[in-house]
Amino acid sequence: KELHADATDETVKSTVAGMIAKVDDGTTIGPSEGVFYPAKLLEERFCQFFDESEVINPAVAAALASEDWQGLGKWTDESHRQTVVHLRNTVPETAWLPDEARRLKALAAS
Repeated sequence: KELHADATDETVKSTVAGMIAKVDDGTTIGPSEGVFYPAKLLEERFCQFFDESEVINPAVAAALASEDWQGLGKWTDESHRQTVVHLRNTVPETAWLPDEARRLKALAAS
């Protein structure tokens, strides 16, 4: 299974992302009055959340259930990659840990 949801899920994802994009302009939404999130940030975070909850987590569960260790590693790697690239809520001091665990032959790490 590649990183994509089924057609219905993709429709939901694109519809919600489109609705978010309408107000995700860097001047409309923010954590407090006069403070706004950068444009496209919320749309990007929603898409990552959608992929994580609707594609990656079910794939990780299926890999565990079927003892597909290669698939487990693939999906946890993708989860970590998206966290670093899209959420940007890791720090250099910890972002390297899953890659190092995998290098040391861990089946999966995220």
